[in-house]
Amino acid sequence: MPNELVFTSASIICGQSSISSQNNFSGIATGVSLFAALGIGSIIAALISRWNSVSQLRQAWVDALRAEIADFFDAVEKVSQASVSQLIDLRTKRDAAILGYRKIALRLNMREASHRVLARRLEALLTVGRTIDVDRIDNAIVSAKRVLKAEWDRTKYGPFLPIVAFYKARRRLRALAKERRRRRRSSTT
Repeated sequence: MPNELVFTSASIICGQSSISSQNNFSGIATGVSLFAALGIGSIIAALISRWNSVSQLRQAWVDALRAEIADFFDAVEKVSQASVSQLIDLRTKRDAAILGYRKIALRLNMREASHRVLARRLEALLTVGRTIDVDRIDNAIVSAKRVLKAEWDRTKYGPFLPIVAFYKARRRLRALAKERRRRRRSSTT
């Protein structure tokens, strides 16, 4: 009698009544599919956990890069303001700027074009004379913003970045086409 109760409970859980328990194949198939669903669910949970931890590490990397870029700009400004009469002070400030550049260069991925452009523009700031070239600094800031934005997008979208980039580009192209049509209509009237 106790075995019948257990069998009936298991049959009900598997979606069968105790009357149709002669065909155990559907109960086994339901059990296998339940275990498969649990396996897929655990794989998805592991992937989400990994994505979350990578995202946190990447965000820390972006924050550190931002801080090092700001420190580098500060060091370059201090070099330009240092007096030539105090050579030791000038040398110390220049060393700080070079160290800042090297820290940034170590964080950059030289396989990516935007990272290489940023490295070249920051390196050009190391040769600043007595006056700071505002255009060079502006160009370096624009490059830094592009790199930081791209890295933020990687952090934000993770493995879905190519899909998101595709749809964003598609939306931009549609907006441009719409603007061109609007201009043509306004120029013909």
